[in-house]
Order: sequence, then C-alpha cells, then structure tokens
Amino acid sequence: MTTAEKLRVMEELWADLTQNENEFESPAWHLTVLQERERSDSNP
Repeated sequence: MTTAEKLRVMEELWADLTQNENEFESPAWHLTVLQERERSDSNP
C-alpha cells in the first residue's frame, strides 16, 4: 500500500469512527493525560 493509500484509508476510518463516537468510551488514561496537560499549561 502506498503512503497516499494509507492516508486515504486512515481518513475514511477516522470519518467513520467520529460518526459513532458515542459508542466508544475513551480509556481512563486519556482523562489523566488531559488533566496533567491542563495542570502544566496553567503552571508555566
């Protein structure tokens, strides 16, 4: 598969996943990472 083909497939997958985002729950560690980043952004 060429790079262009891989990118096209990724875009199609992403478009499909975002249409069904309520069916998917992010892992708990995602929230932890977001909270850590917010803390570091507010304390430069």
